[in-house]
Amino acid sequence: MISNLVRYRGDQAMPQEVIFLDIKNNPSTLYTQTLAEGVTQKIFHFDKDHNWYVSFKKMKDALAPGRGVIISNDLHDLIMVQAFNTGKKIIQIVHDGYNVQLSLKFEEVIDKFIAHSRFFYDVLSQLLPHRREDIVHIPYGIPVSGKKRKPNPDGPLRLLFLGRMRDTKGIFDLPLIQQTLLNRNIPAEWTFIGSGADREKLIRQWSSFSPARFEAPTRFEEVIELCAGSDIFVFPTQFEGFPVSLLETMSVGVVPVVSDLPGGIREIVTEETGFRCALKDTNAFANAIETLHNNRALLETYSNNCMQVVDKHFNAVCQSPKYQDFFKACMEEEKIPRHELVNKKIGSRLDQPWIPDFVTTNLRKLYAAAVSKRVDDSV
Repeated sequence: MISNLVRYRGDQAMPQEVIFLDIKNNPSTLYTQTLAEGVTQKIFHFDKDHNWYVSFKKMKDALAPGRGVIISNDLHDLIMVQAFNTGKKIIQIVHDGYNVQLSLKFEEVIDKFIAHSRFFYDVLSQLLPHRREDIVHIPYGIPVSGKKRKPNPDGPLRLLFLGRMRDTKGIFDLPLIQQTLLNRNIPAEWTFIGSGADREKLIRQWSSFSPARFEAPTRFEEVIELCAGSDIFVFPTQFEGFPVSLLETMSVGVVPVVSDLPGGIREIVTEETGFRCALKDTNAFANAIETLHNNRALLETYSNNCMQVVDKHFNAVCQSPKYQDFFKACMEEEKIPRHELVNKKIGSRLDQPWIPDFVTTNLRKLYAAAVSKRVDDSV
């Protein structure tokens, strides 16, 4: 999402700087692609074993000088501004329930909240009624490629999963759905796009079925090309805010058959665009796929509707400048950043402004070694 806000920011946007966190022992947090021309990109290496006052001071010093806004998506920048004054306003983007929890925990240092789902806008407004004037709803956008899936009047349905290969995305429901389709003599060809901790396990489970495509493209254009070769997006996810994969697939006319979860899914998957199925109800997923298998005219109607909805309401060319306008308006408000009035203790007892970093780091290493030895001795 952030990459689209930057790439499609428009001519009137403020200067942009993106800092990627390289968190030790968590390589998935590092994004290395170039976002856009004229945008400063930095990598900040973060190791939680160091003294937090040293690490977060370095993070603060990595910011461009002067006033501006910090667009927060996660935890670390919010921790930073509890202890350090940056001179910048803080805007929290609320994607899902996790971000709602962050908003509640760090509310005193956040100047504005943007919810890109009407559901989470309502949730946040109810939980923070005293901050309602600081909460806005702005749908985000994705690049609309102009590609369109080819009609499939009578061939096997081309089924697609796009997302992280993790259990919480419902990937182990997919073999159950496929088995149900086989039992009903409904032919299907599957493509899986994504990577993750459970990818190999899914490949092993799928070995008893007809071969499927398992792809892990790194470029957006490659993802869209694969999506355009599909008919139905099958997404039995268990936890979601407003999935980007849903918009990406719908943008080329792939019809969603997805879990019925509160949030963006219910706002875009309607009776005119696809099917919402009860959580973990693999029969409901198979029923929806069977309906589209038997009614190819309905498949094409939904496909066209999907493309129109994304192009009209979720096109990055239109939506990203709206975010940028809000960022600028927030910065120009005649109010001091809220976090300037906050000075909270961060970290543990080993994280103190007066403790040298090497002391904190070595004590944590000694503690980790002692715990490890205790575990080894007990085996």
